Amino acid sequence: MAINYYYFDDDPKPTISETAKGLSIFEDRLKVNAFQHEKWDDQVSFIIEQQDSFDGLILDWSLNNKNQKGDIANYNVEALAQQLRRLIIENDRLKKDFPIVLCSANYRFNEVFCKEVTGHDLFDAIYEKDQFDSEQSVVINQLEDLANGYKIISLEKAIERLLNTTAKEDIDYRIIDFFENNKEAPTHELARFLLNSVIKPTGILIDEYLLASRLGIDIISGRNKDWTSLLEIIDSTKYSGVFSKGWNRWWMSKLDVFWEKTFEKSLGSLNGNERVMLLNERFNLNLDSYKVSKDDKNSFFWVKCKKTNRPLALEDAVLASSDYLQAPWVEDEYYSLNVALREDISKIHPIEKDRIKKIKANYTSTRIK
Repeated sequence: MAINYYYFDDDPKPTISETAKGLSIFEDRLKVNAFQHEKWDDQVSFIIEQQDSFDGLILDWSLNNKNQKGDIANYNVEALAQQLRRLIIENDRLKKDFPIVLCSANYRFNEVFCKEVTGHDLFDAIYEKDQFDSEQSVVINQLEDLANGYKIISLEKAIERLLNTTAKEDIDYRIIDFFENNKEAPTHELARFLLNSVIKPTGILIDEYLLASRLGIDIISGRNKDWTSLLEIIDSTKYSGVFSKGWNRWWMSKLDVFWEKTFEKSLGSLNGNERVMLLNERFNLNLDSYKVSKDDKNSFFWVKCKKTNRPLALEDAVLASSDYLQAPWVEDEYYSLNVALREDISKIHPIEKDRIKKIKANYTSTRIK
């Protein structure tokens, strides 16, 4: 049965219907139903009355325009999401939990919303509307997977089964403790914890770009036709638990085990060229290693640039600022030096700021001469 989302926006009905249509191209998997917003009481009542007909909500960030009745929303979406979460916890009028997704076409959306940290915990995913076209398949997969994940979490609280691993050693003990101590928590809190503290960030799981970096492979240029073949070979390291269809991830612990069993060497002891050479020889592949840029010093790749996703050795990476609430098992993020020199200094970690300022000053004085 297809997943159903209700989508509320303040744009004209034909406009939001067209947006919903673009997200519903696979109607057997995902159907998005478009609605103009209502006033507060009517909006909340409508959602409560329709709760058996949808699996998730998509809310436009800014409800400033009048609807067809001539009404302007007398609330913001953060307040609406907060009210719905409260009603879900009360389990009185809202009898089920569901994902709430935020979207916006506002050109200042990221700039403003990133400062409103209190609202970040209310939404399971956040998109710019341009992504509905430019990353259509990714967005569809994630919306579908969010709703299915909520259903799974509402019935299953064992972390090993949620992450689909039989090896407890793959999971940081603090993640295990969190689930053992929060079995009665609402589904949206457990889903948020899994997404924001386990699946999306680098930690026990890594994304495709970091996987390529740690294997020394160039997937940035698009030349590596054998990359898909390699992914099939290392399929045992692929994460297959809750939310895995929307977010492709790999187990770092399983990757280490695969490498040491296959090559009897540790992954980190080899540079990128050596890693790729071993993979090509062992599996008869034609993978290209990532070439060190003129700003880098070595090819012992282990991290990636936060902005460009290109592989970096720790020696060549600049530490990015981090969230003080970041989970202890989550790894730091980095910029390449070239990117760090162009970024706002507030995005650079305090321990790196003097270094970046000196490099910028030196570069400026050199140009003046």
